[in-house]
Amino acid sequence: MGRCQLRDLPSPADVTGDPKTTPSVPLVIVAASGGGVRAAYWTSSVLDELFPPGPVRSAAGSGCTPSDGRAPVFAASGISGGSLGVMSWISRTSPDVPSQMQSPKVVFGNDHLSGAVAWLTYVDLPRAFIGFGGKDRAAVLEQSWEHRQKELKDPFYATWQTSTATWTPLALLNGTAVESGCRVLTSPVQLGAFDRPVGATSCTQRPEQPLRPGARQEEPQVGGPTLIDLRGGFLCGKQDVKRSTAALLSARFPWITPSGRLINGTCGYPGAGLSVVDGGYVEGTGSMTAVDLREQLDRVIACHNQRAKGGPAVAGCKAAGGAVAARPVEMVLVQIDNGYNSVATAPAPGRPRELLVPLQGKAAAVNTTDANVRQRAFEAFGCANYLPFANVRGPGTQAPLGWVLSKSAQQDLDDQLKRLKNKEAGNRLTFSGQRADTAAACRSHGQVVDTR
Repeated sequence: MGRCQLRDLPSPADVTGDPKTTPSVPLVIVAASGGGVRAAYWTSSVLDELFPPGPVRSAAGSGCTPSDGRAPVFAASGISGGSLGVMSWISRTSPDVPSQMQSPKVVFGNDHLSGAVAWLTYVDLPRAFIGFGGKDRAAVLEQSWEHRQKELKDPFYATWQTSTATWTPLALLNGTAVESGCRVLTSPVQLGAFDRPVGATSCTQRPEQPLRPGARQEEPQVGGPTLIDLRGGFLCGKQDVKRSTAALLSARFPWITPSGRLINGTCGYPGAGLSVVDGGYVEGTGSMTAVDLREQLDRVIACHNQRAKGGPAVAGCKAAGGAVAARPVEMVLVQIDNGYNSVATAPAPGRPRELLVPLQGKAAAVNTTDANVRQRAFEAFGCANYLPFANVRGPGTQAPLGWVLSKSAQQDLDDQLKRLKNKEAGNRLTFSGQRADTAAACRSHGQVVDTR
């Protein structure tokens, strides 16, 4: 962003004077959970409000050229429908007339399910018995999305290889490997090294596994099952996939779409290949990969902030071309939850029946996986830098899972978005307004908040 101040960020007057007391610049990481087309619609809607695509007004007298409202977001980690919402938001272009911008209603307010189900019934099921070539229902679903947003046809990795005037947030799209249960990452960046020897069921090197003699020590990864990287493991050179394909690798809805099959060629993993299903099989929040990214950025940002404060050089830190760090940076997580939250009820008194303990314990553990992952993200980013946006259960129609969203379900999500809008900011849902509200809530609960 340089010295240009986007909407909702501190004005140029705030960045003058002592760098030790100037406000920090937020580096935003988004985590978008799954939930079918409801997740795609909600994720895209929230991001459009917080970080609108297209030019934004520069601060008065700053002399800055208007930039893109998505600039504060460094990366967005998505699961299932949340990945589709992230990819749609990243792909959205701003027309000359703002009112004509493609909205979530245009992209997701239509039936994307019927075509896939019809193809399953009349093509894929007969194919299982007879055997013949041609596209499957996954390709039909991708084409349905592309029909509503043509940019989803564009190459995925080339998005970050083409020189543009504006910053494009990184997409971290999470799937699950059927063979191993590991996370499969479709992203322009790699978050870890690979196991040795490399195989179809390999994941990132786990900290508890011994290294081979002479092997380089890798930084331990934070989180649960570790990562298989699509480009590092299966694509050669400049090979690419469509944006819709990248999103669907993370959103393989059970039975509605088949598993994605990654076939090995002349590079990457040796072996027969790998099957990829919905990222929600591992965890449904997207924050596990967001925490992984934070861990890898932590030292770089610590070096930057040390220079910004004018303190002594940190061992191992290298100045980027002698550049002067004018302002410190702090990482913020925007957690977009697409389920309907409800107040937890007290557990039933008394000891459970012993014969049912194994099943009851397993079910309870599965149901709390996402809550545990959210807690880790909350601890990693801190109270004031953890901004959750969730649906709230209430009377009336609840937006369902699946790939079709009724008008009443859309209206329910739109109404929930309106409740989040900041009245003091002109009835807008703003990033700065939400941060201020979160900081106030943290103080009221006795949490430590950086008041810099």
